[in-house]
Amino acid sequence: MSRRRSSRIFAQPLTMLVVGLFVLAFAIALLRLLLPFLMLGSVAYIGWRFWQWQQQRSQEQEEAQQARERQLDGIFYRLVQEHRGELSVLDFAMETHSSAEFAKQFLDRKAIEFDAQFKTTLEGQVLYCFYSQKIPAQPASPRHETELSERPEQN
Repeated sequence: MSRRRSSRIFAQPLTMLVVGLFVLAFAIALLRLLLPFLMLGSVAYIGWRFWQWQQQRSQEQEEAQQARERQLDGIFYRLVQEHRGELSVLDFAMETHSSAEFAKQFLDRKAIEFDAQFKTTLEGQVLYCFYSQKIPAQPASPRHETELSERPEQN
């Protein structure tokens, strides 16, 4: 009887070992079969997350650019009122803490948009002249010696 008992004791772990090895072999075979699909799914998920991140980043940059444009427009309109329609590149650059090149490009865009005129001072500084019914034109002063250019009336 003791022999049977000992053979049963050894048989159970041996059976469990064989079953365990079989399950392990099955899992490895299944993993080898599914690995390309798992990798493809992982790459697709990472690509999708990257695309979402790029879209969000692009939207945030666009919103920041629009906010900056609104801020610059507000400064521009305030300066036009304060300076009675006449602005220099230096005035705008100092108020916006931007470069002279950026200020000039901005004022050039606004000059086209609002059909501005240009004057030059005795010192040679170019003034952008934005006139409105709400802002009376400044009377001629010694500061404005000559007009650099005027846009012809468009009918």
